[in-house]
Amino acid sequence: MKPLVSIIIVNWQSAAQLELLFASLVAQTYKNVEVIVVNNSPQEEIDVEVLRQANFLVEINTPSKNLGFCGGNNTGIGRAQGEFILLLNPDTKVSLSAIALLVDELLQHPESDVALPKILQLDHPTLLDRVWDGYARSGWAQPVGYQEQDSGQYDQRQPAFGFRGAAAMLRKSFFDEVGLFDEDLFAFYEDVDLSLRAQLMGKTMIFVPQAIVWHKGSGSTGNPYTATTIYLSARNKLWVFVKNMPTGLLLRNSWRHVLIQIAIAGKQILQTGQIWAHVRGIWAGLVGLRGAWSKRTRIQALRQISVAKLNQKMILCEQQGKLSRSRRVS
Repeated sequence: MKPLVSIIIVNWQSAAQLELLFASLVAQTYKNVEVIVVNNSPQEEIDVEVLRQANFLVEINTPSKNLGFCGGNNTGIGRAQGEFILLLNPDTKVSLSAIALLVDELLQHPESDVALPKILQLDHPTLLDRVWDGYARSGWAQPVGYQEQDSGQYDQRQPAFGFRGAAAMLRKSFFDEVGLFDEDLFAFYEDVDLSLRAQLMGKTMIFVPQAIVWHKGSGSTGNPYTATTIYLSARNKLWVFVKNMPTGLLLRNSWRHVLIQIAIAGKQILQTGQIWAHVRGIWAGLVGLRGAWSKRTRIQALRQISVAKLNQKMILCEQQGKLSRSRRVS
């Protein structure tokens, strides 16, 4: 019997986009799945009839309050019965064999903990949304592939540093060992945080380019530069950096983090004029440093990778990010 895959979808103001995703799930060649929708928007009605007609196991969980992306996914993971967990954003569409290919990766390679699909832009399907996320020594996520023309440059199975929360398949045991999403982050940089914690514990992530997912992007917020997005991103960057960087790298690279926060603030002034959202995020991050530091103690106690190897991986991420930026389509 093929292993059960638990598909977890966290909805917030995205119910209208679920029809496309559900249709792509019904069309999958891999059928042994359950679908868990965590509806953070109780005012929205989720129509899952198409899934039930396809004999899918379906559960809709409606919390009493908005749990964010982190709490929503954690709720779904806690309810999941599958051996594998497939995280999908509501504004995605999955190619016919994507689930089967990701399952095959995890079955054929027991050393792989996470299987990543190639994510293309839904509205511009010849452009990449992401192949994977890296992490720089500055504490800045390095989106590899973003806004590049998909010309086969990433069509080889290869190791990846971090997964994208919009679409990734993880062993359920991964969460038992590494932990769940940090609910204090609420949303944004939560996948970077979990990926970095996984790297510290020596986990393996593999990019599977034949598995395709299309992603609209900002399907819930409608705009990547809302004040809330800017606030949470600035705050969470600081917390993720402090929590996860080993002591030597934290001391050695703090100046880099300060510079990147200043650079991002300058970018926000030019692009959105919402500098105060960024400043409020930094302030909230500083106020919450005690909590981040207490988590850091637990995270660092579980670290299995050497500081030198982690440093090498982050340098490689910076090189991959630089090359990817040079290929972006304007």
